[in-house]
Amino acid sequence: MLPDDAPATPRTHMVLLVTLDGRPWLADVGFGAAVPPAPLAMDSEAPQPTRHESYRVLRSDFGWEVTAQIGDAWKPLYRLDDAPAPPIDYEVGNWYTSAHPESHFRHQLIAARTTAAARYGLRDNRLTTRLADGRIDRRYLTADEIERTLAEIFLLPVKRSWRAAIERAATAEVSA
Repeated sequence: MLPDDAPATPRTHMVLLVTLDGRPWLADVGFGAAVPPAPLAMDSEAPQPTRHESYRVLRSDFGWEVTAQIGDAWKPLYRLDDAPAPPIDYEVGNWYTSAHPESHFRHQLIAARTTAAARYGLRDNRLTTRLADGRIDRRYLTADEIERTLAEIFLLPVKRSWRAAIERAATAEVSA
């Protein structure tokens, strides 16, 4: 969702091209709050409605651009090229996002889940619920509520060893 003139970012996100009955589909299960909740046809630039947003997969000079309709505007989510990324790109990207001192994943508690009814996003102590009908609910959570949310909404097997991180998240000041 960066502006068009933003510098290129490293390839740290993997999507899959799946061909069914000769038709190419984009399958993406891990793009956070704006992840397409269904496969997207890559042989059509027409809007593709889902239970949440509508998406488009557009052909461009550099490959492909995936956009989502947010409100009345089409927003770019990410760009893809036709060349498969070598496995080392994903290894380096995984190392950066999980181990580099400047990676935001190392400094914030982040979880996202999309269901038919809603999109859930947790950033430190702020839980955002975006219902399929367009309503949005934002709440700040205590440490106990974060722990319960991780288990009940995000279906994670919360461990006692997570408590210190959960307590840090509960006191975080979350920016917009």
